[in-house]
Amino acid sequence: MPEKTKPTAKAAFRDRLCEAALKIFVKEGLENLTMRRLAKELGISAMTAYNYFEDRNEIVQEVLDRAYDEFASSQKGAIDHFAEPMENLMKLDEAYFQFAMDHPLQYSALFMIQNERLEQSKERRSEAFLPLLDTVTQLVEADVLEGEPVLIANLLWSGRHGLISLDFAKRFMNDLSSKLEEMISEMNERLLKSFMKMDKSGI
Repeated sequence: MPEKTKPTAKAAFRDRLCEAALKIFVKEGLENLTMRRLAKELGISAMTAYNYFEDRNEIVQEVLDRAYDEFASSQKGAIDHFAEPMENLMKLDEAYFQFAMDHPLQYSALFMIQNERLEQSKERRSEAFLPLLDTVTQLVEADVLEGEPVLIANLLWSGRHGLISLDFAKRFMNDLSSKLEEMISEMNERLLKSFMKMDKSGI
């Protein structure tokens, strides 16, 4: 019984449940993620699954929270506090791309599937966005970029996401998957140029 299970073993089994739930959620849709389907995936009884999570909503929330925490950690980890803001902006770009490539299921669950449970993760979503927003704000305050930091940060985020989503959905008009990282870098460079602060004196 769960009450006799060692905490480490219980945590490990919760991890297995979350991994299986994430896979079903992304590949089969939320409507097919039931405790019975989850139990079948792991070869356990539905009652066993209920011993670890109260219901489907709880496990979906846990899956999303874990994914956001992992994504936020990757963004925070990209920041070098001794580097210039523009260098950190490039590092954030690389970390975003790498997370999507290394964790396609988590990325899809967070950014490509409509789900009302995402509204319960607003605080985590804001935390994940903060490294990019802070870096853009530093560039605006240093007179490198000109504009509203929230707008610039959201445009950069949206551009990355758009290209990655097209790649995941295999919707590029040509086979450009091998050039995805290069395309994201090029797009960011052109976007940033449009916000570069101009010398008003004309010199």
